[in-house]
Amino acid sequence: GPDDAAGDFVRSTKQLMDLLRQLEDIAPQDDLAAELRLAVDALNRGVVAYSSLEL
Repeated sequence: GPDDAAGDFVRSTKQLMDLLRQLEDIAPQDDLAAELRLAVDALNRGVVAYSSLEL
């Protein structure tokens, strides 16, 4: 159902964020690491950020 699709989106986005963080950790240049961090920050909003909150 629609809830499954939203859950899949959140899960996939979080996996992408994890990959980007790993790449940031091994980035050979500081400017690349900074761009990867910006990408993570841009993804971490809305329903993705909300799903990380502990209620």
